[in-house]
Amino acid sequence: MSKILPVVWHDQRNNSLFSWGTCNSTSIATVLQWHGITPAGYKPPQQLDDFITQQLDTPEAWEIHKKTLAAWRDYNPRNNHYVLKWYMEKNELSDRLDTNPNLKDEFNLSVIKGSIMAGNPIICGGSYRRIKASGVEDTIGHINVIVGFTDTGFVFCDPFGNAMTKYQDPNGDHVEYPYDFCKNAISIIHFIQKV
Repeated sequence: MSKILPVVWHDQRNNSLFSWGTCNSTSIATVLQWHGITPAGYKPPQQLDDFITQQLDTPEAWEIHKKTLAAWRDYNPRNNHYVLKWYMEKNELSDRLDTNPNLKDEFNLSVIKGSIMAGNPIICGGSYRRIKASGVEDTIGHINVIVGFTDTGFVFCDPFGNAMTKYQDPNGDHVEYPYDFCKNAISIIHFIQKV
């Protein structure tokens, strides 16, 4: 069985603000657009992804950032999953944050598939390998959106490109990552649905 949602992919490399580090706001923009939600104060022609990046740097976002895990304090609030949860909930979406998913358990994989079947893309975070422009390979923290599944893997709208090419291919539009890869890469999941 497979199910792939026709979610519109957003390319973080096109963001005018911090394009190298806005997978978070780009993933949120992807999910908000899917659910037909326009954040209060957003006015085109500004890019939605850039607007959300600014919203994740407001005093309110910083206040939430300071109240959460000390592990996140060396980062900008947009890198804090509790701030992302706050922003989703501020925009009429519920966000059940799972900070320790066990994707090696078939039940947990079925919960993700059930969310997709219900028409709800999932934001997830984890560790991914990339090859930098210098040719050096390293590991990065990254956030992307699960928009479907097949018999062999999850389908993503990955804002930075295709992880299977270690991000040498910048096209992350509905790319499939094998289940074994996902089980090792994903460490945080946002189960999101419209309230």
